[in-house]
This record gives sequence, structure tokens and C-alpha cells, in this order.
Amino acid sequence: NFVHMFHNKENLCRLLLNFGRALKRTYQLPQVSDHCAQLEHLTLENFDLNLPDIGEFRSLKSLRMISRWIGEVNSVFYRSLAKRYADHLEQLQFLSIRIGAAQVHHILALKRIKALE
Repeated sequence: NFVHMFHNKENLCRLLLNFGRALKRTYQLPQVSDHCAQLEHLTLENFDLNLPDIGEFRSLKSLRMISRWIGEVNSVFYRSLAKRYADHLEQLQFLSIRIGAAQVHHILALKRIKALE
């Protein structure tokens, strides 16, 4: 199973996940975060734009989000991102993802952000 692949991956530092047609696996990210304590760089490609939360990757410094189609991630996601990662996320990159006016203040709540693309 998808989450089981990440058992014993405590030292993993970089991860690129392309969900392709398996969009439902996107919702298992919080369970993956339980097994990747040292993950610093996460790239999500072709994920479900309705994703509410990625979980608690304690060492996460960089998040890249790439969508196959131009779309908008829901506001619940940004609220969760600001709550969990305000003090340690340094880079945030969006490709083919629109940011709505109601979501901007959540992104601005990321206090340590050094790069925003």
C-alpha cells in the first residue's frame, strides 16, 4: 500500500510525488508525514486540488505544488499550511495553480518564507 512504502524512511530528505491518476492517494499525505520526520523538500505533482492538509512534516522547508491543469487549491489547505508551517517553511512554489484573494493572507502568515514563486 502507498503509506507502507514510507515506513522506515525517517532519514528521507527530498520527495517528489506525482499522483497521476491516483489522486485519492493525495489524502494519505498526513499518514506519510508520520514516517518522514526529516523530510525538508516536498514536491506534489498532479495532486487533488481539494486536498485539505498535507500533514505534519516537522522538518519541511520547501514545498512545490505542480498541477497538470490550471486550478485553485481550496482555502482550507492554505489555512492548514499557515497553521502548521508558519515558523519553518522557507520556500513555496506553485506551477499552474492560481491563488485566490481569500488565500493570500494565509500565505503571508508564513513568517519564514524566503522564496515564493
